Amino acid sequence: MLQRLEKLLAGARDGEGRAVLVRGEAGIGKTSAVRAFIDSIDEDAHILWGGCDDLVTARPFGPVWDMVLDEPSLEDVLRGPDRHEVFAAVLDLMGRSLRPTVVVIEDIHWADEATLDLVKFIGRRIDRTHGLLVLTYRDGQVPDDRPLRVALADVPASALERIALEPLSAAAVSELATVAGETPEGLWETTGGNPFFVTEVLGGQRDVVPGSVRDAVVGRVALLTASGRALVDLVSVVPSRAELALVEAVLGPSEDAIAEGEAAGVLELRDDALSFRHELARRAVEADLPEIRRRELNLAVLGAIERLGYNTSRAAHHARVGGDIDALVRLAPLAARRAADMESHRESVGHLRALEPYLDRLDEEARADHYDLWAYEEYLGDEVGWAEELIDIAIALRRRLGDPAKLGNSLLMGSRIAWVRNRRASSVEMANEAASVLESVGGEDLAFAYSTISQLAMLAAEEERAIWYGEKALAVAGDGPSHSRAHALNNIGTAKMLARYPEGMEDVEASFQMSQEMGYSHDEIRAGVNIAWTAATYRDLPTAELWAERAHELSVQREMPSFDSYALGVLALIEEMRGQWDDAEAKTCYVLENLAEFGTSNLVSTTLLGRLQARRGEPDAKRRLLDGWERALHANEIQRTGPTAIALSEYVWIGGKLDPTIFPRLREVLVDCIERDSPWVGGELGFWLHLIGQIDELPAIAPEPYRLSVAGDWEGAAAFWEMREIPYDRAIALSFGPDRARLEALAILDDLGAGAVAARLRADLIEAGVGGVPRGPTRATRENAFGLTPRQMEVLGHLAKGLTNAEIADLLFVSTRTVDHHVSAILDKMGASSRSEAVVAGNDAGLWDR
Repeated sequence: MLQRLEKLLAGARDGEGRAVLVRGEAGIGKTSAVRAFIDSIDEDAHILWGGCDDLVTARPFGPVWDMVLDEPSLEDVLRGPDRHEVFAAVLDLMGRSLRPTVVVIEDIHWADEATLDLVKFIGRRIDRTHGLLVLTYRDGQVPDDRPLRVALADVPASALERIALEPLSAAAVSELATVAGETPEGLWETTGGNPFFVTEVLGGQRDVVPGSVRDAVVGRVALLTASGRALVDLVSVVPSRAELALVEAVLGPSEDAIAEGEAAGVLELRDDALSFRHELARRAVEADLPEIRRRELNLAVLGAIERLGYNTSRAAHHARVGGDIDALVRLAPLAARRAADMESHRESVGHLRALEPYLDRLDEEARADHYDLWAYEEYLGDEVGWAEELIDIAIALRRRLGDPAKLGNSLLMGSRIAWVRNRRASSVEMANEAASVLESVGGEDLAFAYSTISQLAMLAAEEERAIWYGEKALAVAGDGPSHSRAHALNNIGTAKMLARYPEGMEDVEASFQMSQEMGYSHDEIRAGVNIAWTAATYRDLPTAELWAERAHELSVQREMPSFDSYALGVLALIEEMRGQWDDAEAKTCYVLENLAEFGTSNLVSTTLLGRLQARRGEPDAKRRLLDGWERALHANEIQRTGPTAIALSEYVWIGGKLDPTIFPRLREVLVDCIERDSPWVGGELGFWLHLIGQIDELPAIAPEPYRLSVAGDWEGAAAFWEMREIPYDRAIALSFGPDRARLEALAILDDLGAGAVAARLRADLIEAGVGGVPRGPTRATRENAFGLTPRQMEVLGHLAKGLTNAEIADLLFVSTRTVDHHVSAILDKMGASSRSEAVVAGNDAGLWDR
């Protein structure tokens, strides 16, 4: 391991920085190995060391705060309002070329969201720095390590090294026992070769091997003097490290006790802070404390932390564990607000939820503030249904309190949540009430209410209303930069783009820039998503891809999964248009598996996956398309109803059967598109409805390629799609041409895997007596019971070999995130709930016997 780290450090000196994940079970020696590496480094390297704490709710940027001792310049940005300044400061340190910088973050499995975002930010850029980012991770430590896996998935495989530490062999344990003068009998079996367990047992001064390592640790501590034991007990209730100032504030001068703890091999002093040699030892001592003693120590630490002015999150942790409810009620809201300001939304929610049993101790005003923040933080996470309940409580409290400004803002939050929950009528109603309430307030609040109404109109393709309310918002907001101005520019520009792309894009780009400069992440990402969606709708795929990638990166970085479901949906749509159907399917399945809470925004993925399934002839297509249709009708917006109506019409053309009562509603959607001037959505819907005999003429708003196809100019239509590099639509255009063109269309459809569409065309060609019609897919492909594509079969094969997603990504030369997407698609198709279940199902079906 040391040689690998030394080699990576040499590369960092030359400007080829790397991230390193050192992983293994608790006690395996991760910290010792990293410290040995650090101790071996020449003095010209800059070392920054921090650790993540096992707090009830983690403190934002916990490990970076630890680094302040070695790099005081970090304190200013940590205390500032913009966490991106922290990102930039750490990246700057790692980019300096005079000497390499080694950043060590221990116990990354306990990291807060801000720290994980820092890892993502640095990891994506580290290969261009002079830095080494060393992360230690404890296997099996947390029940849900998905946030960490997502963070690491963003680090390019070429920039991330993984080092797994293994237990000691039986021979090595025997040798250690012999050197220590102890009998090796049963030692390896008891410890499993875990180095920490071995050393604790050997140091336990017992004639026999104790039944547990906890016994060994507690036994060693029992030999300390009263003052030494008091110190060890105190340090045991402080996760990670206890500063000397904190120890002295609780126990007074403790030099002799510190020396005793170090001599006994229980504690170690580093950088003016005490910690156990291993977290397992701390937990063993803490667990041995009587409950009343544990509470007493936590309350003593709480008092010291408050007197010393330490982190509020730490204070809230000790208040909670110590059972001081009054302190928790006082501190948790402050810690939640601070975490929210640093965009550590998971930590903010943790503090807010901790107060739930004690909310009756807050007055109504504070309780309303609490529910407002809580609803917003849950909304930004993945608990939108819960957020809706919380904002309803906040609105009820605001109505009783009678403050129009605060009631208006709660209503606006409620409107936003209702829209995400696919409740458009409620969303519009709350936005209108908010504007009415805020008329007496004026200013920024009223401007934002007008802009919210504009946004809802834009989403329904009501261009005139969207622009009217958007300009009304701008008039109230004034000329200077403001949140409402950025929001309104986005709505006005998008409304114009939807009708006459690219007109209006400059307004949305201005909104993006203003939101970015003012730190309004929500509106910054919304602007990117709006440009991406509209550009994709108009088949401007390069522009769509640019903005969708940008929105996806920002969504992940800012922990906003609702926007990420949109961005990934648009990226999948682009891949579908380009003929990259496996990748498109993988992304849609990933969204539906991991971001299912966002009913409105994940409708893009639902509809797209249904279309792909219909083209391939998969039996689940009808169910999925009808599910999307029902949800789209509930949303009642053209950007929802239009694509689902298109998908259903195409499904019927391919050969699917629908209840005849659906067709009048499909035609109504077309009328909506015509009346609201939505050319591409209306044009494509009109094209498919024309093909299935539901309308006689194509609507006048239809774009060129659809008009050419219907007019019989198959060659012109095919040329249009070829120029845009959209093969499926080109194949459909060719299928209306002469035999040679239809045969070319068949080849394209077979290559795409559009089995149902190809079968339809193949049957027509054979019936017409056309010669040289190629056979369909191979027997093995047809008999694949789960409908897995070749790429999915390849990934499943690697899963069967026990490879991780990261290892599969290295083999396939793709990102770990892409493999995550493929695994989601495999699980969806196989109806499996886990990777192992999918492998078993594949074995049972004999997939590898073909």
